[in-house]
Amino acid sequence: HMDLKPENIMLDRSGNIYLIDFGAALFAGEKLSGYGTKNYASKKQAKTEERADIYFDIYSLGKTMESLLKATDAVQKIIEKCLIDDDAKRYHNIRQIQADFERILRICRMKKGFMVVIAVFCIQNLWNQIQREEKREKEEENNMKFLDAEFVKGFIRMANDGWEQGWHERNGGNLSYRVKPEEVEEVKENFEAREWNPIGTAVPNLAGEYFLVTGSGKYFRNVTIKPEDSICMIELDEKGENYRIVWGLVNGGRPTSELPSHLMNLEVKKLQDERYRVVYHAHTTNVIALTFVLPLEDKVFTRELWEMATECPVVFPSGIGVVPWMVPGGREIAVATSELMKKYDLAIWAHHGMFAAGFDFDLTFGLMHTAEKSAEILVKTLSMQPTKRQTITPDEFRHLAKDFGVTLPEEFLYEK
Repeated sequence: HMDLKPENIMLDRSGNIYLIDFGAALFAGEKLSGYGTKNYASKKQAKTEERADIYFDIYSLGKTMESLLKATDAVQKIIEKCLIDDDAKRYHNIRQIQADFERILRICRMKKGFMVVIAVFCIQNLWNQIQREEKREKEEENNMKFLDAEFVKGFIRMANDGWEQGWHERNGGNLSYRVKPEEVEEVKENFEAREWNPIGTAVPNLAGEYFLVTGSGKYFRNVTIKPEDSICMIELDEKGENYRIVWGLVNGGRPTSELPSHLMNLEVKKLQDERYRVVYHAHTTNVIALTFVLPLEDKVFTRELWEMATECPVVFPSGIGVVPWMVPGGREIAVATSELMKKYDLAIWAHHGMFAAGFDFDLTFGLMHTAEKSAEILVKTLSMQPTKRQTITPDEFRHLAKDFGVTLPEEFLYEK
């Protein structure tokens, strides 16, 4: 046969056992044409100078029994004798194996044939293996259906974009998305609801909604390769005080540690405009660096970043808020940020990173990317000399705002 393994043994409803797949079979003495299956084929079978011999089937039968049987001492000795390399000590034909099994039968006062003994030993293990395989295949099928949804693809892409920018060292940063009702309908057949857990705050205006979020302690670099282990979908209860996972984090875990901040700010932005869906936090290198040298004031950061790239006043015309350093993950930073997000779409967490909100993944990522690039230009400028020789003036900003149809707050157009 040359390819004995569990997958090539079939059992029908009547208990009859069949050996299938004779594609690798050879006559004794023929030159070997293939290696067989890894973990079931003898190492000798890989040698091209070897020729077909019953030894290879005996070895593979031993490996097959080893993988399927919870062997007694007597059966284990049979398996070991199938696998031994010493020609003088191993079985030389199937009849010898059958004879040893029949001796076990006699000892056990059983009078059934060799194949029935194998079935008795194997059937439960085969059935358990089939059930495990069916469960795994169902889980994989459900994951693929979920991951094929466009909003999930967009989420994964944004997470990977941030990783490639270098904003997510180790398990840094987090991303959340407020899922649309029609998107929930698209994937809800894949849900398996788990236990309820407290959010740590109350967001009544988000009650009953679903969110796709990154996991606490999970790495952004793994979102593309292991999304089912790195992200999760959660449902909020009817009061907006508790959440439960309905998909993802298959190996355990919980949503991002910044979940209170994300939900409180999504609530604030939803009340402003229903179209807000995304909240994103990243460790943007150059912005963090600037929080050590610039005053932690909204007007200073807004004006400095506006000046460094002409597009900035158009991309974030309302400006940028600044939160002084606070312990991340707690209610204090969540409340402080949500107050700023009533006015801005972008906030800086001093010595920590940036926090952005937007209608979709592209707008939100673009918002943060633009601000971070402007910060990079400012860092490079300051590294050359401490002052700017020329820059964009307040009147020039006003002309820009008029041409692009945006409103720039006068509080940021002060004379330096």
